[in-house]
Amino acid sequence: MNRHQKLALVVAPFLIVFGYIGADYYAEYKQSEELVYELELNGNCVLTAGNCILEKDQFQLEVFNRQGHTQIASNHPLTSAVLSRVREDDSESAFQMTTDEQRKAWSANTGIVLSEAKDNSVLLRLIVSVDNTFFFKEFNASVAQ
Repeated sequence: MNRHQKLALVVAPFLIVFGYIGADYYAEYKQSEELVYELELNGNCVLTAGNCILEKDQFQLEVFNRQGHTQIASNHPLTSAVLSRVREDDSESAFQMTTDEQRKAWSANTGIVLSEAKDNSVLLRLIVSVDNTFFFKEFNASVAQ
């Protein structure tokens, strides 16, 4: 056995331990990383008709409005949901949405009504989170009946 093989036998256990610890730190880092995805609007969005559907792979949200009360229905439990309305002068009104126990139905009193909407549409921004994963979308929604 030459000196290189002896050195390899001495160093190998340390490399194994450091590699194991390093892999654990890397896995923990990747798990805590926040992921951000943009939702896709499925067809036309008419808030009052309830056909405003946002999707990303198997994740789906349905946004609808009844008499100024905006609701979101999700097929996965959400951690949080924020909906904001952007006005013509680029001012923004954000609404923290509240939920039920299952965290699949979210709602807020947004005051979006047909009489306030110019051209019967409003610009909305939606951000929802599921653990460390965030989904967002800025979209025009029609409020025509």
